[in-house]
Amino acid sequence: MKKKNETPAETSSTGQRISSGQRSASGSQIASGQRSSSGQQTSSGQRTSSGSKPRGTAAASSKRTSVRQLELFATDADGRLAAEAWEEVPRSSVERKVSEAQRPKRSSEAQRPKRSSETQRPKSSSETQRPKRSSETRRPKQPVEKLHPKRPSKPMPAWLRYLWMSLIVLAFSGAFYYFFIRPYAYRWKPCYGLKAYGICMPYGYQVHGIDISHHQGEIDWAHLQQTRQGPFPVQFVFLKASEGGDYLDPTFWAHFDSARAHGFIRGAYHFYNPKTDPVRQADFFIRTVKLEAGDLPPVLDIEKRGKDEQVLRRDLKIWLDRIEQHYRVKPILYTSYKFKTRYLNDSVFNSYPYWIAHYYVDSVEYRGQWKFWQHTDVGSLPGISEQVDLNIFNGSLEELRQMLLPERKEDSVRVAEGIPSAGGVGTGKKL
Repeated sequence: MKKKNETPAETSSTGQRISSGQRSASGSQIASGQRSSSGQQTSSGQRTSSGSKPRGTAAASSKRTSVRQLELFATDADGRLAAEAWEEVPRSSVERKVSEAQRPKRSSEAQRPKRSSETQRPKSSSETQRPKRSSETRRPKQPVEKLHPKRPSKPMPAWLRYLWMSLIVLAFSGAFYYFFIRPYAYRWKPCYGLKAYGICMPYGYQVHGIDISHHQGEIDWAHLQQTRQGPFPVQFVFLKASEGGDYLDPTFWAHFDSARAHGFIRGAYHFYNPKTDPVRQADFFIRTVKLEAGDLPPVLDIEKRGKDEQVLRRDLKIWLDRIEQHYRVKPILYTSYKFKTRYLNDSVFNSYPYWIAHYYVDSVEYRGQWKFWQHTDVGSLPGISEQVDLNIFNGSLEELRQMLLPERKEDSVRVAEGIPSAGGVGTGKKL
């Protein structure tokens, strides 16, 4: 429907449309806000001077209209006057007005107001009907390609692969040999000397012996005595007597007596425990082992370091001094080659006779003084079912006899002092 203030536009005989509600100076209507050559005012009362601004809706619409669209045509003579008046207007002023009308306004009032919720453009059917995507139906994000992707690595050359494989094989072979073959490789070495008791015997030594404990089980001493007729006769035997402060080897007394009865030079050793008081260990050995004249000096077997090296050295010296005071002879110190060089290689402990345990070598590598050498733990002797440790004495048989305990008056009487007799010992229980 049309609004009340609007009137239909008139059309001239030529078919061109005249702005609605405007007349010329003679009474015909013209565009609102335009002035004729005679200076008449339009029906809306607005001026056409170049300096005044048009007011109202008609004036705003006339500014947005092009200059050439404002040519007026009328059917009567007054229309010609309006055309002549249009030609008299300077062209430059008209173009300036048009440029000002086309220039966008900078004031806040000229800005286009935001659409309200009522005047907003209705959403299309595709927008209103499109459902929101949930996390399940949401399209997965495509991986973003990196600007600088990694270049494919070149394959390793064949010669480099073979080199790495060879190094790995050599490393594994060396580790396998060191941990599994080297400890037993000495048994497979060619024997250039004499072979006896299942091993290649060290060359250049005359006096041989063994050391035993309950691990060897029962021993046929008569059968063992037959070794004296061979090239490497067994002359001496060391037996384990005690361990710590209260443990007595269950086979000690039986083997200790049998060894002397069959003509062997015998000796006894104590296995030291770093966690037990050294005085207690020394007293227990003295009460348990009644060494007599003709026996080898007492032996201290040390194989464990304990928590503190300084404490170990102090306690070992206490044990050695107490035993030496009782037997009036320096005890023999037994330990491995590595243990001796690491913890006991000084002037204090070098003064004691040294019994070294050093396996799988042709000769002793220790440069200090030593008396006995335990060179293997896999000897096979007649009369002993289990493998046994073999030893040599660094000297002659006469020199060995010079190390034996001297004759004493108290040795003629054997006093047990609370220790069971020889026949009653052998239970293997801790006292």
